[in-house]
Amino acid sequence: MEFGSHEERARKQSYRGYSVIHCSPNALQAQWVEERLLNLVTEIVGFSAGTLTTLCWTPQAIKILRSRDARSISLLTQGVFVSGCSLWLIYGLLIQSMSIVIFNIITVLLNVLIIGLKLRYDHPAAD
Repeated sequence: MEFGSHEERARKQSYRGYSVIHCSPNALQAQWVEERLLNLVTEIVGFSAGTLTTLCWTPQAIKILRSRDARSISLLTQGVFVSGCSLWLIYGLLIQSMSIVIFNIITVLLNVLIIGLKLRYDHPAAD
């Protein structure tokens, strides 16, 4: 007993032992549009996440520049964070993800600036 309409069975053919199903141009176009839409949504989410996580370091850098005080910043934490972002950058290059690459370059540079400010303004307490 075979399932499916006569039309569906008629579209199935055998080619070297493989079952081949012929798709209409409309079905292929719909699949193409769906894949493009999914890719677009994925990139929008990536760029949004990148924007937010990159911008979150901007107020910290501005505060250090204005106050010339970086005592509350942990050098170890910043160093580990820059290392992690550098690995994300390499990962983004490997998978060719523009959003991961762009925002991790910016985040690494911004956090290197914060480390530089920490080293410049972090003076030992005067007795």
